[in-house]
Amino acid sequence: MADFKWCILGTGYVAQKFARGLAVIPAMSAAFASRDRARAEAVANSVGATGAFGSFEDALADDTVKAVYVATPSHLHKEHAIAALSAGKPVLVEKPFALNGAEGREIVAAARANNVFCMEALWTRFLPSIRHLKSLVDAGEIGEPQSLIASFGLAEAPGGDNPLFDPARGGGALLDRGVYLLSLAQHVLGAPSSITAKARTSVTGVDEHTALTLTYPNGAIASLIASLTADLPNRFLISGTAGAIELDAPIFRPSRLTLSQTEPRTYAAGAAAGGKAAALKESPLVHQLHQRLAPALKLKPQTGTSRLLKAYQGNGYHHQAAEVMRAVAASELESPIMPLEESLAVLDAVDAARQSD
Repeated sequence: MADFKWCILGTGYVAQKFARGLAVIPAMSAAFASRDRARAEAVANSVGATGAFGSFEDALADDTVKAVYVATPSHLHKEHAIAALSAGKPVLVEKPFALNGAEGREIVAAARANNVFCMEALWTRFLPSIRHLKSLVDAGEIGEPQSLIASFGLAEAPGGDNPLFDPARGGGALLDRGVYLLSLAQHVLGAPSSITAKARTSVTGVDEHTALTLTYPNGAIASLIASLTADLPNRFLISGTAGAIELDAPIFRPSRLTLSQTEPRTYAAGAAAGGKAAALKESPLVHQLHQRLAPALKLKPQTGTSRLLKAYQGNGYHHQAAEVMRAVAASELESPIMPLEESLAVLDAVDAARQSD
């Protein structure tokens, strides 16, 4: 394909990271669109983009624009995505896809009515580590999944004009961080059969710390925590009947994972209940040695454990952009990696969590 030109709607932090990520793919270029043309030009120059538009309308009317990345605040995603789709432009919508399931369905309806490609920009889905994790789970490497534990929390200062604490702009831990966790859970476990949630509300009215419990038809349970006010482990662990897979932190940009394969222990009544071996194992000396040497012993992988590096290129943002370019070239209307129904399922989970709390 010839030069694939993006219009990046918005000039904020994520918009700039996306533009920088495109540098990994020579066939891609980008121009920024903003109501403030001077601002768009300044940002474009700072990140090596090729141009700027003084309005969204000008960008949508430009035949050289092959796709639009909606990187405006969350409460504007629906409006801007539908405008681009109505103009016949393929659209990548920054997460969260919308503020709720109803808004998400309006975007999907516009995409289908106009027969135009649309996808949520949940970029972690496209990283090599996540794609490998998905393949391992699907191949049965950990048996039947039973448990998923994940967290995403970074302590933020609520002062100033921080949009994460502004309910009018789609703030809150659930929409900003929880969607990562819910999307990954959806990716590997499918749709939950029940969702319960508990949240702590900030003085501004957004959920600043939310804990979710999801159950699944096969009996699996997912425990997820998202926070704006606490630094959490930011890890991901899925365990099954035959092993477990853990993603190294941070969960939003993982490059390493650990696969541990195990067999269930066989119970024998009275085994190791007495004798010299049991006495030695439970002696104070052995316990003292274990406590002091355990960190060093963990440096050596146990039998059945593999540490895997699945590195991403650049800053990682180009992987989702490459999927859009591939799909558009193939005349596909959705991505099999991030289908629209899964984006809607995540928003439905967000809605259910809000009703549960």
